[in-house]
Order: sequence, then structure tokens, then C-alpha cells
Amino acid sequence: VSGPLQIVDAFTEKIDYSFAETNDKFLQTPDYDTTSSNDFNPQEILIDSEVESERTANSKTFKKSDGTFETVIYNKNVHFNNNGVYENIDNRLVLDSKSNNYTNKNNLYKIQFPDYLQESNDINLTYDSYSISWSTRNILSTKANVEESISNKSIKDANTTTQAMTYYEIAKGVDLEYILDSNTIKENIILKNYIKD
Repeated sequence: VSGPLQIVDAFTEKIDYSFAETNDKFLQTPDYDTTSSNDFNPQEILIDSEVESERTANSKTFKKSDGTFETVIYNKNVHFNNNGVYENIDNRLVLDSKSNNYTNKNNLYKIQFPDYLQESNDINLTYDSYSISWSTRNILSTKANVEESISNKSIKDANTTTQAMTYYEIAKGVDLEYILDSNTIKENIILKNYIKD
């Protein structure tokens, strides 16, 4: 073989080339635009899979079809550490028909919301070996309204980290809202009407 044969390493993976023989020389023809090409667009290179071993609390790394890797860093945690393994946070609420409680799917903490909120029904939060429960006094019995869950459209999306649910009219003109976002929980008491002092 006359002429040098250049092998390009993309991280640890070798790029496959097709070869054409012309005038006793081999011409390298990549199956995609290279990074030196003016037309190169990394967003057009398809993702093969996530490299789960490279996860951090707020990042994912993906192996692409050309052998390169892409790391996405999020502005919040998308994983939680479960005995040394980073798992996806999934705060979508699912109703347990036996307990009549909504529970988030997968996170370091577990929260339970009653399907019907009333003084006798507690909201329960468990984190590690700790748990707390609380109730709201002098309220009307109110059914939980869970926002429609947003599924991940792309492997890079992290939509399942956020979920909201609301108890409407726990008192006249008052709603109670809970927002689960990543590893946080926020409670909003919404006053829909101005009340004079």
C-alpha cells in the first residue's frame, strides 16, 4: 500500500472509513462530515446510547454513532445516588389503588399524597431512614389533581424530574399546590381572591 494510512481516533473508538483505489492510492471517504469540515454539525450525529457509568448527579454522557461522545450538563440534578449507582430521577406521581395515595416513582425521597385531602389524611415524606407527616386543618375534602406527566421525547430530555399536583378549593378561594422538581419539593398556598385585613 503506497501512501500513509491515517487512522483517526474519536476518543477510544476508531472511525470506519470506506476506501476507493485511484492511481494506486487510497482515498479516505468518511461516512459523515468531519470536525474539520465547514458543514460539520455535531447535532446531526445520532446518539447510540447513554454511557451510564459516566453519570454524575447533573450530567449524562452519550455515545454517538460516529464513535464520539457528548456530555450534557443540566442546571439541576437528574440522577440520585442509590448505593453507589446513579439512577434517573422520576418524580411522576402514580396512584396506588390499595393505599389511595400518589407516590413519586423513583427518587432519593418518597412522598405520598392522599387521593382525597382532608384533615384526617396526612401527607408523608420519607428520606433515608427519616420521615415526617403533616396535615392541613380546617379544610374541605378535596381530590388531588395531578398534572399530565411529560414523557421524555429525546434521550437527552429530563422532563420526568418535574411533577406538579394541586388540591383545589381546600377553603373558599384557596388552592394548595405541590411541585416536585429534581431533589426538591415546594408547597404553594394560592389565594385566588384578595382578602381584606
